[in-house]
Amino acid sequence: MPLITWADSLSVGHAALDEDHRRLVALVNDFFESWAADTDRSRAAALLNELIVYTDTHFLREERILEERDYPRLANQRLAHQELRAEVHLIRQKIGENDPTLSSKTIGRVLESWLIDHIIAEDKLYRVLFT
Repeated sequence: MPLITWADSLSVGHAALDEDHRRLVALVNDFFESWAADTDRSRAAALLNELIVYTDTHFLREERILEERDYPRLANQRLAHQELRAEVHLIRQKIGENDPTLSSKTIGRVLESWLIDHIIAEDKLYRVLFT
């Protein structure tokens, strides 16, 4: 069962950004399922790296689009993106260190809130630019 299920209620009203968000949901789910299966941690690590790279790609695209539209909360968005990057990099660091406190439940909770809370609390605020 996936950790996160995409719902139309998460749409921000911009096709490319919504597609990015769907892809991020899929990458989070793939990573989490691989990590939770605990069969091949190198695959989970590779998926986490893919998630990090795609996240950076998405953040840059989103910030560029918002900048083009003079989004007044762009500074807040950039700050939130920095914080999200730091959270995912911390997970990667803990994985590299084989941190025993890093359980599937902890990772799931962090990743789910990382993505869904950000879309709901921050990204949905710019929806008015596209409707």
